[in-house]
Amino acid sequence: MTHNRFVHMTLRASQLLSLAAASLLVSHTVRADEATDNAAEPVMVTMGAEGELMAAPITEEDTTAEALPDSKLVQSFAQTTPRFLLADAAAAAAPSMAASGEKTAETKAEATDSEGRFHRGLRERGIFVSYGKKIPIDRFDDRTDVKVYQVVPHWGRFRNSRQEISWELPLIYASSPKHGYAFGPTLMGRQYLSDNKSFAPFLELGCGIVYTNFNEKFGELGGHFQFSPQGGIGARTKISKNGDLVYGVRWFHLSNAGLDSPNTGLNNYAINLGYAQLF
Repeated sequence: MTHNRFVHMTLRASQLLSLAAASLLVSHTVRADEATDNAAEPVMVTMGAEGELMAAPITEEDTTAEALPDSKLVQSFAQTTPRFLLADAAAAAAPSMAASGEKTAETKAEATDSEGRFHRGLRERGIFVSYGKKIPIDRFDDRTDVKVYQVVPHWGRFRNSRQEISWELPLIYASSPKHGYAFGPTLMGRQYLSDNKSFAPFLELGCGIVYTNFNEKFGELGGHFQFSPQGGIGARTKISKNGDLVYGVRWFHLSNAGLDSPNTGLNNYAINLGYAQLF
């Protein structure tokens, strides 16, 4: 009796377990079908002519068009993408180009500063006036004391930061003891003792040839053509961006180098003051 009842209960439990498993399987299948039915349909995202994004369901025609090189999708991408790529590239490059330009300007400014105010190839033009008379030493006591005024245009070019070669064209007027004149080109060289931007002292030396009537006025000179070796010291002071006040004193000699007689010569000092512009 007990054995039959145990077998009966076992069979009953097996039936109940089978029924529960079947119910779970049916429920899972129904939920899967509902999820499939409610799933979003696949869509194709495209780009419009103005760059906007557009979504549309994928159809069989669209699937075929994707494989064709002349499809609207490919044409749209070819028309719009390069424009945005170029614009993005230009926008990205603009700050870099601006920074590069600023660095270039800074580099040029630094190079100019490192060169100093004077440098190879720099030019200048100017003019100075001069007053002079006989050098008051015993050796020249027996020579005529000629008072001389000069107006001297000047053109120079720097060989480097401390050397300058220049041409001058002095216009010379003698006022005492007799009136006379002289003019002619002079080649001068300057050696600057400093490349200071505000104040630059220098030594200068040169020689010229002049045509004069001093030979008719003063007994120390023979002939109309005279040589004019000269040298001195001076300085230039910056008064504007490219303008300098130039001043100095020179020894100024006139003689004919023995080409005519007499050839005693004149020896004067000359005090110079002028203006020069760099360019």
